[in-house]
Amino acid sequence: SWHLKGFTNFGENIEDEWFIVYLLFELSKKNQNLAITIEDSDGQFLLIEAALSIPKWLKPENSINRVFIRHGQLQIIGQPQSPADLLDFPSFDSIKQSLLFLTTFNDHLLINKQTQEQIQSKLSNIINQTNQHNARCIIPANLALLIDKYPHLVSLAVASFCELDQLDLKAIKNMPNFNPSHNVAKLITFTRCQYAQLQSQNFTLPTVFNLPRNLNSITNSPQVIGARLALGFELLYKSAKRNLKNELNTANSYLDQYPFETDELWNQFIQNFQQTHQNENIDLKLLKSIFLSSCHYSKFCSTEIFCPFKTINNFLQNFDQNSIHNINNINSIETDLLLLP
Repeated sequence: SWHLKGFTNFGENIEDEWFIVYLLFELSKKNQNLAITIEDSDGQFLLIEAALSIPKWLKPENSINRVFIRHGQLQIIGQPQSPADLLDFPSFDSIKQSLLFLTTFNDHLLINKQTQEQIQSKLSNIINQTNQHNARCIIPANLALLIDKYPHLVSLAVASFCELDQLDLKAIKNMPNFNPSHNVAKLITFTRCQYAQLQSQNFTLPTVFNLPRNLNSITNSPQVIGARLALGFELLYKSAKRNLKNELNTANSYLDQYPFETDELWNQFIQNFQQTHQNENIDLKLLKSIFLSSCHYSKFCSTEIFCPFKTINNFLQNFDQNSIHNINNINSIETDLLLLP
């Protein structure tokens, strides 16, 4: 049977994990053929949430391959009720056997009403509560434009700031890419967790921000929140550049080690390409990278996929310093962005 598998690092915001669960429940309603399993570092956390209503015999050690999100419900494969049932029940060592049982023997599925209510209550709380916090931030003008164009980078920048150490700070203390010499005020949307992370760090800002000493302790001020966010973006850009270089080295090393000569798929691929591009110069190294990427070796060849360095670098290279003085005339910038002295 076809399947997709994914991993998510939701960090410190547990609400993000439950939002993923909500999406999976909704997806299972739309597509009745889906059967979904989800676990985190605690194991079957859906069972933990519904601990008061699940059968007492259901333990972490026997819950593998028997708990599914299906038809918008939490469905559990029950226990045999008679010796004859033993012939039909799967061993639970194989997800394939469990899926076959799930779609064949509906009578043995546990769909407890109280369990559904507990899970749905949790999901309703996640969906109905406000998880956003809008904060006025004083940030460099080019950063305001970058966030306006790529708001998803805020979460990566906050994470980078939270991992900031003294060595990182020494390397970026002059803020060469997001220098605070030209600041603007902008309303920025964070999740509540992200804003709390920025605000709660015990941190003294570098002198490049030229803030009064007493302002450092006012962690919810637009100047401090904005400066911390700018530091996060500076570090994000620097670390992403370093990671890209390391990934390029890894990809190049793998290209040198891969046995292309004995790979029948590669030989067929290059033969077909040469036939259709007879009069063109061929970049063999590029073709090898494309081939490996298409054959699911993307972890060695995806050096720029989902890499924030390329996004930020292209923006900085194309950023026009003269636009700072006409910032209110830029259509892509919201009306809450004002040039400061």
